[in-house]
Amino acid sequence: MNGKKILIVEDEHEVRARLCGLIKKAVNPEIIDEACNGDEAIAKILGTDYDLVILDIRMPGRNGLDVIREVKRVKKALPPTLVVTGHDSDQVASEIIAEGISDYIPKPVDMERFIKAVQTILDGKGKSFGIKGKS
Repeated sequence: MNGKKILIVEDEHEVRARLCGLIKKAVNPEIIDEACNGDEAIAKILGTDYDLVILDIRMPGRNGLDVIREVKRVKKALPPTLVVTGHDSDQVASEIIAEGISDYIPKPVDMERFIKAVQTILDGKGKSFGIKGKS
């Protein structure tokens, strides 16, 4: 999938590094950018047309929902977005789905399901909502 640009937004360095490694092996994108907080994510998303944004919801400062809402406010559209969250609840799922994300996966991340979701989104096959970790 050369030519693809992916942004990983995750405040935990170890998780971010693990996701980067998985994506490099499975997808081989042209660019993998990283952001460790909401403000950095917003700046990068507004400055680059990503094929996929992988976004944590709970981060210090501006959280993932703040990022989604600010990007939509400024760009009027959200890039394909896969939310990875340790805060898995029906309320969170409803909120992020209502914002137009492509999919979400609860932490701890099932790596096989994560790669499948990434590939589905990058292949342009639409939304694959695996609510509560089910495919």
